Amino acid sequence: MSTYRLLGILFIVTGVFLGVAALLTPPWLGPVKPMGPAGPSFQNGAQRLK
Repeated sequence: MSTYRLLGILFIVTGVFLGVAALLTPPWLGPVKPMGPAGPSFQNGAQRLK
């Protein structure tokens, strides 16, 4: 039972982390995109990671 509880806690923590990251990403990407080469290269790197 404890392993299932650990998996549940891990799942919840990762979900919260992903939610916070999704909330924080748009304002952080806003100033980066107009900066020229940094925007496209960052997007290419993100697509390569997928």
